[in-house]
Amino acid sequence: SVRTVSGIRGQIKKAVKAGQGKEGKEWREGSIRCTFEDKILM
Repeated sequence: SVRTVSGIRGQIKKAVKAGQGKEGKEWREGSIRCTFEDKILM
């Protein structure tokens, strides 16, 4: 499990492969996809 600095808990869904992602986004080694209990504000 993961937790944001503000305390929102989440779960790791899957690791993504390094290289080209969707919509021209570049994924780096060690990138993951997560879901969180609440909306994350930036």
